Amino acid sequence: MPRARLIAEWLTIFVLTLAIAGWAWRSGLTERVDNAVFDRALVAGASPASQDIVIVAIDERSLASEGQWPWNRSRIAALVDRVTEARPRAVLLDILFTEPSDAEADVALAASLRRAGNVALPVGLAPAPDRSSGTIDVPPIAALDTAALVTGHVGIRQDNDGPVRQIEPLLPVEGRAPVPHLALALYEKLGAARAARADGALHLRAAGSYRTLPASAVLAGEVPAQFLAGKVVIIGATAQGLSDNFPVSAPAGSMMSGSELLANVFQNAGEAGFIAPLGDGTTFALLFVFMGLLFASFWMLRPVWCLWTALLCGALALAVSYLLAVQARLWFAPGPVLLGLVISYPLWGWRRLAAINGYLMAKADRLSSSKPVLARRTDGFDSVARAVNWLDFLVDELSERRTFLGRVVESTPDALFVFDSQFRLLTMNRRASAIMGAQLSAMEGESVAQLLARIDGTLDTDETELMLGDGRIFVVTRSMGVPEAQWSDIHLAMLTDVTDQRRAEAERRHALEFLSHDMRAPQVAILGLTGERAGHEAPEARFGRIRLHARRTLDLADTFVELARLGDTPLDLAETDLGSLADEAADRAYALATDQGARVATQVREDPVFALADGAVLSRVLDNLVGNAIKYGATKVTLVVAYTDDWAVIEIDDNGPGLPPERASDPFMRFGSRAGEGKGGAGLGLAFVSAAIAHHGGRITCRSEAGVGTNFRIELPLSGG
Repeated sequence: MPRARLIAEWLTIFVLTLAIAGWAWRSGLTERVDNAVFDRALVAGASPASQDIVIVAIDERSLASEGQWPWNRSRIAALVDRVTEARPRAVLLDILFTEPSDAEADVALAASLRRAGNVALPVGLAPAPDRSSGTIDVPPIAALDTAALVTGHVGIRQDNDGPVRQIEPLLPVEGRAPVPHLALALYEKLGAARAARADGALHLRAAGSYRTLPASAVLAGEVPAQFLAGKVVIIGATAQGLSDNFPVSAPAGSMMSGSELLANVFQNAGEAGFIAPLGDGTTFALLFVFMGLLFASFWMLRPVWCLWTALLCGALALAVSYLLAVQARLWFAPGPVLLGLVISYPLWGWRRLAAINGYLMAKADRLSSSKPVLARRTDGFDSVARAVNWLDFLVDELSERRTFLGRVVESTPDALFVFDSQFRLLTMNRRASAIMGAQLSAMEGESVAQLLARIDGTLDTDETELMLGDGRIFVVTRSMGVPEAQWSDIHLAMLTDVTDQRRAEAERRHALEFLSHDMRAPQVAILGLTGERAGHEAPEARFGRIRLHARRTLDLADTFVELARLGDTPLDLAETDLGSLADEAADRAYALATDQGARVATQVREDPVFALADGAVLSRVLDNLVGNAIKYGATKVTLVVAYTDDWAVIEIDDNGPGLPPERASDPFMRFGSRAGEGKGGAGLGLAFVSAAIAHHGGRITCRSEAGVGTNFRIELPLSGG
């Protein structure tokens, strides 16, 4: 699906869900769910019932003792007198006296109220006459009205589902100012401050929370005065059948007397115990936040996490609503959020499922071009299942082909690198990893320059040959991709190791140089000595020179053959006493040293020094070095055998003229300098020495100083002997 269309659908569903949630909030569609949370918060957020409020209940016990209701007003006057004798803070008499009764009883009750001076009386309410709507207040009879401390209405407001959750702080009436609620009016009359905000729902204590005394016990004088002293006493009917019990929420006890409701209102008036709804702007902002959180997860998270986010949003909405009601006395209805979650999640899921189905079908069509694959489209319960099965089949096919291509790449005899259009590494085979000395994960995304820096590599000017810092040489073969292919921006580079070929080519060049000069020179000399221009030289002298040139040719040929054979024939390694080899080399050089007026000596340790070596090859090495020293003018040659911690050491030290400067820079170079026509050579001897020691896993160094002498130091791995 195009990104623009996806964003448009996302925004459309978001706005639609937000609109539905807002409408549900305004219309009260989710009122049942909201009230389930609200009722628990009303009870959980309420403080404990105040010990300063006492209910004197006209209950079943009192009716049985004093007679059926209604009581004579003189009996109620006696009850008020009994209560006021205990000096309460105030008395709220929750009984209507809107009609006159026995004149003597009315006078007695009025006198009782005047003596108390702190009794609050309710006013009655009636429909406005000659009107289809409206309410008028019906005050107590005049004698009682003037004797009361304060009057007010005791009406309640039942919500649509039945329970009482709110009161009318000020009740509009026809023809006069609104009538205050009696409990609030009494609170303000007793205190210096106005009652707290009362335009919300009540925090309700569970039914039976307030201390309650039977009216009959008070009339009989059975209640100690301290039980009522300084208290707010509410006198009201609680007995069944007196129509003064009201439905409340289940957490509050389901039913509650009017007296207990008045007690809750009076206590809440001093504690700001009323829960007001949040403002419209704040409520809508919270709806937006919860819906926005869910829709942000739709955009950024995987489907499984979107489900968890939806559940989290629902739990958060419930928690925020509950905590606001309990802690801040503010009400946020969670139902619209829950409705929005229930609507948006499946709606977005349906749109995403439709998009995925279309995507799968499109990708499957793109991957497939053969009729046998098209037949798979009929498999599956529905279109999504068929698309999944079809794509699953194609993915298996693609996986097998990818595995096959991977095997082809790995079986490539050369190192293969794959780059993107910016020439950054995408993948490579194991041979390439071996050259780089690292796995793909460590180099993926690196540029060609970074890869060359890793291996100290240098490309030639036309970028067809790569030379590494360790001397290896590779031919670079590149492919720039196929223009009409899907991956036309992929570049391949293949490295073919030509180190041995280049070395062989160098060997051939050196060999040709050797044959054309060093081997040819003595042969030309021999031809000259046997030709007509031999001169008048004596035959013996001439034959001696011929023998000298022939011997030189033979020595060069032998050394050349031995050097060539050294790389092809494995060494015959055995435990070898290097001291014995040094003594034998000195003995073999005795005749040559005597002829040249030189002396060969050895310095060998008393304890044998053993190394794993080919005795014949190593003897040839020593003969070559000792012979060269004597031949080039040394009068003293010393062979020293010793050892260090890990190496057996042979040093050949002479007091000859030293190597020529052109040889001293690289004494072991094959086909080296020919300085000194009389005694100069092709450098094959020292090249053989270097190669032989390298084949033994050892190392050789040369230190030469003109006029002082030359020192060769051979180090071989030490053997246990």
